[in-house]
Amino acid sequence: MYIIAHFYKEDSVEVVPSTWFKNNESAWPIKSSNIKKFVTRRTIPNKFDFNFYPARQLGHKFASYEEAKSKLSTAEFNSDLSTADDERHTRQIRANKRACSNSSSPEIVKSSRNRGLKSPPPVFCMTISY
Repeated sequence: MYIIAHFYKEDSVEVVPSTWFKNNESAWPIKSSNIKKFVTRRTIPNKFDFNFYPARQLGHKFASYEEAKSKLSTAEFNSDLSTADDERHTRQIRANKRACSNSSSPEIVKSSRNRGLKSPPPVFCMTISY
């Protein structure tokens, strides 16, 4: 299992094995050449190869390294990594209806053919608001 950890000191987020995260601290390899190897192999942290830094867990545990890595870019900008993020919630756009004609009430048409009949309803202009 993997998690995304937010390291306070450097203000960065990284994928780490869940076994590296305990008591609001996360282990991180000392040598940068070993990082990917240690993470993917889920090496158990020791005092010789790892330092421990204050951190917090973002979101939930991920089953694979690839799944956690895919959420990493989202975690850089959003600290809430709930499963609801997978479902794209978009705000519905509702069209404002406003009458194009100047009058708000129907007018009586005075023509030779349609004496005393009401005019058709006004045509509505559609504008999109967010």
